[in-house]
Amino acid sequence: MNGLLLSLRDPIQAIPCVHLVQTTTVILFTVFERVIDKIDAENLELYQLVDLNCNLLPDIDDNNSSYFLNIIDIYGLTQLITEPTRVTQYSRTLIDLCLTNSPDKISNNFGVIDTGISDHCDTFLTRKISHFSSGVHKTAEVRQHKNFNEDEFLRDLRMNEWNRVSMHNNPTKCGTL
Repeated sequence: MNGLLLSLRDPIQAIPCVHLVQTTTVILFTVFERVIDKIDAENLELYQLVDLNCNLLPDIDDNNSSYFLNIIDIYGLTQLITEPTRVTQYSRTLIDLCLTNSPDKISNNFGVIDTGISDHCDTFLTRKISHFSSGVHKTAEVRQHKNFNEDEFLRDLRMNEWNRVSMHNNPTKCGTL
């Protein structure tokens, strides 16, 4: 499993998913499900870009795909990518996934990019952001620098007793001196 898992909380957590060498699919899916379960239990947003080597193209009927689709269904995840992400001369598979539990927060900007440097395409998604909360008043304080006088500003700086500032480790206290 290769990829990146983002769990949105304060602060945002980014968890790289490393390649698990010689791991059986059952163990891989068990680890995957445990991580998803913890995120689900804390009701956090989930955005995961991952290569699970599990083909999710329609009309693919194998145990691994069915098992993984069951995990996605149990946790209410949405798989955003629908086109092949690994194309070779002999096969086309959808194994590089974009999973989320918050599809309503994803813009229409997601998909697959064939860079040509690998047999795997890059997958991406873009999360919507909101700058303002509705019904909440925001006040912005600005300073007018039209009448700024550099000489007066430098004189004011020289007049401060800066040795008092260096006596404190707390920047909040330094700002009130």
